[in-house]
Order: sequence, then structure tokens, then C-alpha cells
Amino acid sequence: MRGNCQSGYRPLQQAGNLPAQEQLVEIVAALLLAFALAAYLRFRRWPAPRAIAVASLLSPAAITFGAYVFPADPEFQMWWHVTVITSVFFGVCAAAAGYFLVVLMRGRDA
Repeated sequence: MRGNCQSGYRPLQQAGNLPAQEQLVEIVAALLLAFALAAYLRFRRWPAPRAIAVASLLSPAAITFGAYVFPADPEFQMWWHVTVITSVFFGVCAAAAGYFLVVLMRGRDA
């Protein structure tokens, strides 16, 4: 019974101008970018804390930039603070995974 809104519940289809599926793709792309940047910085022999910190700050920076570029969306203005904090956590997880995957792969080559 998809689309049935008799109980007053309306599923979230859009936030801003993008459909929910496109927003999911943007989030996954931001996490993959943090993963890839941390892996690249590991190849460049950066120390772990610095590489993970730099890579994990990409997603929160994009969200904060979006909050100032699109200030008219009330839902985005209400939730962007929480989204930044959450994206820092998941950015650290993705960056750490990318960094340590390279460490594991290089350990096999040695």
C-alpha cells in the first residue's frame, strides 16, 4: 500500500529540491570521497591522525557550505547542525577504513 496517506503520515519524498534517492547518492559519494582521499594520503605517507582528520572534514565542509548557499530551505536550516556532527562521525569511519585498507594491502606486498 505504497502512497496511502490516510493516517496523516506522509512519507518524506523530498527535502529541498532533490528526491530522497539522489540525496542518498550524495551522502554515499561524500563518504567514498573521504575513503579515497584517506587512502591517497596513506600512499603519500601522511601520518594516520592527520590524513584521517583531513579526509573526514570534507563532508561537514560541504554541508556547511550548502547551509550558506541554500539558506531558504527551512528543513535544511533546522537539521544542518545535526547533519554536520553526524557526517564528522561517518567521515572519520570512512577515512579510517580507507587508510587502514591501504595499510593492510601494503603489508601483504612487503
